[in-house]
Amino acid sequence: MYSLIKNVTIEDEIALITLYNLNASSNSIYELFKNCEKLSLNVDMISKTAPLGSYVNLSFTVPQDSMPKILSLTSKYKDDNNGFSTKVNLGNSKITFSGDKLKYSIGVCATVFSIFAKAKADIKIITTSDNEISCLTDSSSINLLSEIIKNEFGFDV
Repeated sequence: MYSLIKNVTIEDEIALITLYNLNASSNSIYELFKNCEKLSLNVDMISKTAPLGSYVNLSFTVPQDSMPKILSLTSKYKDDNNGFSTKVNLGNSKITFSGDKLKYSIGVCATVFSIFAKAKADIKIITTSDNEISCLTDSSSINLLSEIIKNEFGFDV
């Protein structure tokens, strides 16, 4: 399984933004991300819950230095949504495991979770694509995770 993962990268200073009770309509979510674009915000990892009535919880990551823009944007939603709230989680790092055959391989996700389990590090949000698995974790876990990755895969991150 380890030979399927060809590269691991780490990005630091990532903020996790979670919007609770956001209107579930596609138009509402489009408007949110359109406003992010207008503010030149680099939105990366995105996770949305299944609808909770007519609302969803939506999480996404941005560079930590984007916080003033994010806070000004999300404050506009408080008046439009019943029970809307925002949670900001700072001090995170994103670890991305990549390989060109991940899509067609069984057990890669278990391998990734095993690395975090060995480090006793939580995955706050996880996203996947055909050739990547990206995990957001607390930055305080990065040194131990890097050591485990080096021992498991044989390369530095």
